[in-house]
Amino acid sequence: MFVTNRVTNDPRVRREASALARAGHEVVVLGVLEREDDLEVEDLDGVTVRRLRRPSVLGHLAPPRLSPRALVDAARDRGLQRLSAVQPRLYGVLRDVYVGLRYGGELPPDVVALARARAAEAAAGLAVAAAPPPAASSAPPRPPTPRERLEQDLEAITSSAALNVRLARAAAAERADVYHAHDLDTLLAGVLAKRRTGARLVYDFHELYPLQHAEGVKTSVWRGYHEALERRLIGAADALVTVNESLARHNARAYGVLAALPLLNVPVLQPAPRPTLRPGAERVVLYHGGYSPHRGLETLLEAARHLRGARLVMRGVGAFEAELRRLAARAGVADRVTFAPPVPMTELVRSAQEADIGVIPYLPVCVNNYYSLPNKLFEYLMAGLAVVASDVPELRRAVLGHEVGAVYDPRDARGLAAAIDGLVADDRRLEATRRAAFDAARARFNWEVEQQKLLDLYARLAG
Repeated sequence: MFVTNRVTNDPRVRREASALARAGHEVVVLGVLEREDDLEVEDLDGVTVRRLRRPSVLGHLAPPRLSPRALVDAARDRGLQRLSAVQPRLYGVLRDVYVGLRYGGELPPDVVALARARAAEAAAGLAVAAAPPPAASSAPPRPPTPRERLEQDLEAITSSAALNVRLARAAAAERADVYHAHDLDTLLAGVLAKRRTGARLVYDFHELYPLQHAEGVKTSVWRGYHEALERRLIGAADALVTVNESLARHNARAYGVLAALPLLNVPVLQPAPRPTLRPGAERVVLYHGGYSPHRGLETLLEAARHLRGARLVMRGVGAFEAELRRLAARAGVADRVTFAPPVPMTELVRSAQEADIGVIPYLPVCVNNYYSLPNKLFEYLMAGLAVVASDVPELRRAVLGHEVGAVYDPRDARGLAAAIDGLVADDRRLEATRRAAFDAARARFNWEVEQQKLLDLYARLAG
């Protein structure tokens, strides 16, 4: 298996890998060294994890000022030389973007502007110098300029390609029977390893990778590159896996391939008492997960102003926490909102049992968010919580179809508050909904049931 993280905190990858290992397969996961205490080789759940260092394709250049000459020199990195030998057409796309020759037949205006600016710098003999570190400030960092965003995206594309070459080289040495690429940022590694060894390839896309950002977050170059990459490589996979039916249908239509196998991000069965309500107790509404923009957390804090008989607990991590605390104070709800410390992945369900309702306030700011079915839904169900979620297709199907809660217009803070209050105000309804969630997790939404799809897939590949 291939991932571009340290593996330890990736529940989907760990569940899949350990299920295959328990079924008798020898499983190796290739990940990335990200922390000083990461081990290069480690046993996790009966699975061998090997972590590689990221290549420093542009590490010798000081961002953000990059000239065309420096970019061309960087492309001579050994990893990209290997890419040019085994995937000349893909390498050509990267080369053409960097030197500003062509991109899809006609360069986007932002690429032309960058190429001209960099050519002028090179002609003038300007040195590539590091920008001075920003002064310490409590103010939010300024957003990158269009030029800075383009430079960041181009560097990310090149670095990702070089990492994929390194992953492919390490994978080919394993002489595996199957290569399993998790997400688009490892698909190139899987294709290269397959072509070198003749093994089978599984492409497991956890999201619609080119469509995962709101408008303006990424440049047209970043999106265009990843759409072209997926379109070109997806047909090389012998099997496709994804996280829900909507993503499977989307990529089947977009690329003319067979629909992927939906493999839900459900947790393993965990013991918990059947939910019962304490009469008269204040009800607890929980959000757990990452703190970042576009997750509707601002709407959730605004909704807290209108809640009756409930308090909100935010349990997460992320740089956006400071802004959320400011928003809570500004909205006058700091006394009704608790920012709880994060817990390890293995403790999420247990800690959630202290709440009554779990909330998923994601905003449909992009296609990927619109079709999302977050892990936290199934963690809430396993903990026996009622669920209040954004009214988007997959969440609506799960929440209303199994009668485990309510949905609301994701941009309507009062609607969110009303959906929560509708459960809080009716003890009988809240208890019935919590028990339905508890039962659904144990009958359907657990890894012991879901993993059989993966095991059947690998049995077919082996046959």
